[in-house]
Amino acid sequence: MFELTKKLRLLGNSIENEYDRNKYLNLLSKAFSYFNINQEKQSIIILNEIKQVISNEIIYYFEALNYYYLKDYKNVIKSCKMGLKIKETYYLYDLIAIAYHQLDNYDLALEMFDKSIGLDDSMFEVYYDKAITMIDLYEDREAIKLLNKVTKLEPQYAPAYKEKRIFIFSVR
Repeated sequence: MFELTKKLRLLGNSIENEYDRNKYLNLLSKAFSYFNINQEKQSIIILNEIKQVISNEIIYYFEALNYYYLKDYKNVIKSCKMGLKIKETYYLYDLIAIAYHQLDNYDLALEMFDKSIGLDDSMFEVYYDKAITMIDLYEDREAIKLLNKVTKLEPQYAPAYKEKRIFIFSVR
């Protein structure tokens, strides 16, 4: 979440008009405040106001996160796809994949994970998310390969993922 906050604040620097920049930053602050107190619907309303000032893939990602916490997975996909029209990013594809997973559309989830990895193969979170999908599909060996990839990219997670690998085999 820290990276998202940072990116959204930096986006304000690209707004040349001081009035619009201040309006954006004030609205952004409100959107985060609502999000942080689980008032996602209010946050989405504010984000729609922000889109009148500036439209960016990061804004759509934040909107999609709000929808995710509302468990409105179809709107997660819709918001992410709007963001992808502006710029393709691994995090938009990853969130679409997670939403498809929640909707039990595993084929599209795997396709979106692969697109995400194709854009940035260094993001351990995407491999982890894909591993969860593979576990749900009973593709345990593939899930373990993905978890091994996570631990190569982020060694500090190795002990936790080792236990997850042991768990996979103990329950199957």
